[in-house]
Amino acid sequence: MFISANHFEGKFADALKLKTDNYFDIGNLVKNDSTIFSSLYRSRDTVKSNFDNPTLQKSSDYVYSKGVEGTYLKSFDTARSVVLGSYHTKRINFIKFKIGKGQIFINTLPEAFSNYHFVSANYPYVYRALSYLPNQSIIWDEYYKAGNEKSDNPLRVIFNNSLLLKAYYLLILSIFLFMIFGAKRKQSIIPVIVPFKNTTLQFVDIVGTLYYQTGDHKNIADKKILYFLEHIRTAFQIKTTIYDEAFIKRIVNLSGIEEQKVYDLFYYFSDISIKPTVTQQELLKLNGMIEDFQKQSKR
Repeated sequence: MFISANHFEGKFADALKLKTDNYFDIGNLVKNDSTIFSSLYRSRDTVKSNFDNPTLQKSSDYVYSKGVEGTYLKSFDTARSVVLGSYHTKRINFIKFKIGKGQIFINTLPEAFSNYHFVSANYPYVYRALSYLPNQSIIWDEYYKAGNEKSDNPLRVIFNNSLLLKAYYLLILSIFLFMIFGAKRKQSIIPVIVPFKNTTLQFVDIVGTLYYQTGDHKNIADKKILYFLEHIRTAFQIKTTIYDEAFIKRIVNLSGIEEQKVYDLFYYFSDISIKPTVTQQELLKLNGMIEDFQKQSKR
């Protein structure tokens, strides 16, 4: 029998003298010192597990994120058990009991056997742990796969009694009818509220015309680049601090635009940014390149 669970309780745990504890439970180590608490939490934000058997042991531990509960076996019947695996802190999480002619394997890292972690780089942990089982037909059971058969609905008492169920349906129907007729009697005319006019575009047009008439092309160019980069951050969800090769390729993949055009656009951005002044022709070229990118972009 191979059992993987975070906690073991009841007669089963008592028979094997099992007691579990949480790896991340550091509340008892510190009281009011937030500095010590933060330091300990950062040092325990992951769990690393491995096997004790050298033939199954991995050179580097299997690392699981802090979403894993990280429970371990605080105590167990050492006279009948063999340790098979533990965390990097030497806390035991995998043991074997010999019961009669059979064996019971206890593992406190059930998250490792879930779909999420099984498709990650930690998948060897699963088949190496299960390699302890004999070569025969295996019955696999998951308690939560079909859900708990016992209903936890707070209305289960009403649903199990026919008279209470009829009264419940009558109550729902009465509330429904009350809402319909009550709404008809209390409904009043809703006045039409004229929405405020959006004058943002007019304002932008006026400010743009002002900059253009004063010949401050450098200021306009800087602002167009600034607003375009904000669009890139919002639409593509990437940082725009460095125009390196990885950044260019990311833009190409997300926008679907030719790599040379993307490279020319951001190279021109860099050229405009370092210039003290910008001519009207350079400003028109910048505007055309930005509009061409927005027309061809998939986002």
